[in-house]
Amino acid sequence: LYSFLMLSNFLKGPQMSKIRSVLFATVGFCVALLFLFFIHRPSWMFFDLAQRQFASSEQKTVALVTVDQKSLDRLAGEGVVFPLPRQLFGALSEVAAHAQAKALVFDLLFTEDSSYGPEDDQMFADLLAKSKVPGFFPAAHTSGSVKDPVPVLKKAATGLGRVDFQNDSDGVFRRVPDLIEVSDANSATLPQKVFSYFNQGPTSSYDWLYNYKEQAFPVISLYEVLKIYRDLQDNKISSVDLSAFKNKIWVVGYSAPGLHDLKPTSVDNEAPGFILQATALANRFEKLDLKSASSGTIFIAMILLMGLVIILINRSFEPMWGSFWLILISVLVPLLLSFICWKQLLWLDPIVLIAGIFTAGAIQLIWK
Repeated sequence: LYSFLMLSNFLKGPQMSKIRSVLFATVGFCVALLFLFFIHRPSWMFFDLAQRQFASSEQKTVALVTVDQKSLDRLAGEGVVFPLPRQLFGALSEVAAHAQAKALVFDLLFTEDSSYGPEDDQMFADLLAKSKVPGFFPAAHTSGSVKDPVPVLKKAATGLGRVDFQNDSDGVFRRVPDLIEVSDANSATLPQKVFSYFNQGPTSSYDWLYNYKEQAFPVISLYEVLKIYRDLQDNKISSVDLSAFKNKIWVVGYSAPGLHDLKPTSVDNEAPGFILQATALANRFEKLDLKSASSGTIFIAMILLMGLVIILINRSFEPMWGSFWLILISVLVPLLLSFICWKQLLWLDPIVLIAGIFTAGAIQLIWK
């Protein structure tokens, strides 16, 4: 307390105003550093809010094939129980070829031999090869927790990609990078592997997901696909319309809750896991490359706004005007800047700016 009082007396003189401003700005910077490197939850809350508000409502690249609960129930009623015969996914390949799909991306693991025997795996591989639709599968993790597909499917695959994306400390999945481990030659993620297959040469580096609204993706259930397959086998005209799936990349995955492949995202607390693959793929083909503003950009903006708010508070004759400038510059301006940057596909974290500028400005206002 004595040290604080001595410091206060030392800083009281009018000749010390510049030193006071620098000291208060330094305190503000320290608070901003805490939010930039250690306290992430407020920033993530704002990031998720921005994702929900500005989620894209359309994309023209990706369609979803979902193994949902209704499909499992209907197949069970026909005597086909989980784990499903893999020849069903071979039938899916035939339908994909009929709909002129660009590729099939399986967010499913086929790491063990089929419980229906090796003939089941072989039939899946043969039908996939016959369809001539490029097929992509999850690759092995270096941790050993996931292996490559069984040899016959690995041979039939066009490519393999990693799917072990890392969630943030609050459990939410917000990123699908190009590579999982830069030092590993086989570390390309599954979406990046598919994108590279269709786009040779250097591409932009992706990280953050730019989420889509639910209706942005055409969706068909596995059971509906099998119904179309039966109609094709019987030379019948199917009642299921596939026009929305033509010339698209089909991402196949589980959505049934009992299969435990639900993952929290910025826009959905229980999103099917293959939504991450679909969103990352659509981002790459639609060129929605959401980048983070550099730390240097954030601190330059903070220096300018912090200096402005301190000057205006010092020149305010009434506390009311000082409070007005504090709220305007430390809260509203960072929010506006963040909104403008988001529209340019740049994530500028306003919470870091608000924390630093408001702290420095509030101390200056209280002192004055």
